[in-house]
Order: sequence, then C-alpha cells, then structure tokens
Amino acid sequence: STATIGGVSATVHQSITTQQAQMFTISAVVPTGTTGTVVLNFSTTMANSAIDVYSITGYLSTTPVITEQDVETSAAPSTTFSPDANTVVISQAVVFQSGVATWTWSGTAGLAEQSDRVTYTSNQTVTSAFKLFTSSGASLTATATPTAGTTNRRMLTIGFK
Repeated sequence: STATIGGVSATVHQSITTQQAQMFTISAVVPTGTTGTVVLNFSTTMANSAIDVYSITGYLSTTPVITEQDVETSAAPSTTFSPDANTVVISQAVVFQSGVATWTWSGTAGLAEQSDRVTYTSNQTVTSAFKLFTSSGASLTATATPTAGTTNRRMLTIGFK
C-alpha cells in the first residue's frame, strides 16, 4: 500500500495485514499549510477504512523511536514502550465484531483517547489515543479494551521525537 499526505509521498512505518483487521501507520513531512488531502492506495481489496490524522510540529526526525504492535484473538490489545522526553506517542486499535463497541484506554502510559467509532455497518470499531511525554518513562503500557467483539483485536503504537 502507498499514500500521500498533502501531495507529499508518505512512509508506511507499521502494518498489520491479518484477515479482517488491517492497520497501517503512515507519516509525511508536509512543509506548508494546515490542511491537506490524504490519499490511500491499497495493494489489496478493502471493504472499508478509517483514518485518524495527527499533526506533529517541531519533531527532530521522521524515523519513529517507538514501533510496537499487538495482535490478539480475544484479550485486550496492549503495547509496552519506554519513551524519551519530548516524544509524541500515538496508538490505534481495531476490533472486528458484530454490534457496537466503545473503547476504554488504560495503562501506565496514560494515553488520551481521541476517537472511538464504528465503521462499515457496525463490523469494525476503531479508536486512537496519544500523549506528549515531557519526561522519559520506562516500560509503560497502553491497553485498549473494547466493550464488545471477541475476535481480531489489533493495536499499533508509534512514537516520534
């Protein structure tokens, strides 16, 4: 899969491409403007998609300093990471299920939920959360627990400094 953000080629940093719950984390350095179109070109057939957009300014590198993922069959997905000071951490989770689910974020990382929604006729729910760490932390956890859905629980966590 490929993408552009604001007409700039994006880098795919993370992907989980398992059945019914594909996820990607992409980024691009967009030098000007406060708006831009996100274009995704999937390399496989997709039934639906959901996009969360975060704008990070003033970071030192386009290379992530944290890249964690978790693929679960029935447990709540969780990642563990150790951020440096001045690291922005973004995490996203998805569950394939029937019925509407909401999410609860927990763990020592203290990520703040930004989105929680159902996609494509209630077959998937997605959520995302983030936090700017002003001081370093060791072995912090982020867990996203859905209120429904027992299969194909996935999480990606990425951090930029």
